[in-house]
Amino acid sequence: MQHILSVRKTLIASALLLGGAGLANAASESFNVTVTTLPDLVLTQVQALSFGTNVYIDAGGVCTMDADIPGDTATQTKRAVAVTATGFGDLTGAGCVNGVGAGTPGLYKIAGLQGQSVSISIGGVVGTDFSFTPAGCIATYDDGADGDLCTTYSGAISAQSYDLASTTDGGDAGVTAGELIFSVGGSITIGASDLTANLAYSESFPVDVVY
Repeated sequence: MQHILSVRKTLIASALLLGGAGLANAASESFNVTVTTLPDLVLTQVQALSFGTNVYIDAGGVCTMDADIPGDTATQTKRAVAVTATGFGDLTGAGCVNGVGAGTPGLYKIAGLQGQSVSISIGGVVGTDFSFTPAGCIATYDDGADGDLCTTYSGAISAQSYDLASTTDGGDAGVTAGELIFSVGGSITIGASDLTANLAYSESFPVDVVY
């Protein structure tokens, strides 16, 4: 009889232990989710685009300004071999006085998040007095050592992707991380009527930059 009681006690103890192992503990917490927005893109004019006092008044006249190959400093590019600004600002065409460096190409700077890709659009102008077709180059960084380029474009461009300089690019002399500079030259075509002599004319061309 005592032996049976001993067995029963053992079974009861085992049942209690199993029951205790099945109990569940619970925990509840709240955790933060953080979002940091991109810095605003800032587009500034470094140098205004000007054909100077070189344009004839005759209707239909065409004048072209070279803005394809600026020097390293102008567009914040750094090459293994420095590039001279050959042809930069030269004017050619029957509609103007041709000359080496006679015009002033426009230079424009984009500033934002370093290394981030941006979409650039540069438009032309169809005006009453004259029309304008842009051409120039946009700094293209290699995210590494010397070897950055200035990629040429001809005509209006729409939503072309380029990277702002990264910290690695910023290690090159003259290149600032988070920035990109592009040049604008191109061609003007006088409208259907002659212009007035000794008078300044101006039109605005659109530039759009988005992340």
